[in-house]
Amino acid sequence: MADIAELARIVDDAARNAKAIKQLSAKAPLSVEESYAVQSASIQRRVARGEWRDYAIDHDGQAAVFSVFRHSYDSPLFSVSKSNSGKDNSYTVFYGRQKIKQDPSLMNVLKVFDRLPRLISTH
Repeated sequence: MADIAELARIVDDAARNAKAIKQLSAKAPLSVEESYAVQSASIQRRVARGEWRDYAIDHDGQAAVFSVFRHSYDSPLFSVSKSNSGKDNSYTVFYGRQKIKQDPSLMNVLKVFDRLPRLISTH
């Protein structure tokens, strides 16, 4: 079984530093459940740091949407939507209501987070 916390730390550190990393499953394959667990643990790290305050997953039959919030009572800071029109999937990243990237590849749309400015503490 994979060390989920360690893999989440690797993914999170790479995202925070905009640094490419080798494919995590190159040495040992990850199951779908383990992959989701790594994503969830990575999200929890951002929430714990205060970078993201909360997150939500919604589904309405036509689209699944993952949203992150700076404050629990606010509108989403970012949303990643997966739309299914027949056999073709489309992924879209929104900043508030503004569409910032759309592509048939999830990996391509998630690259926008590699370039986004990060909040830094002056303390």
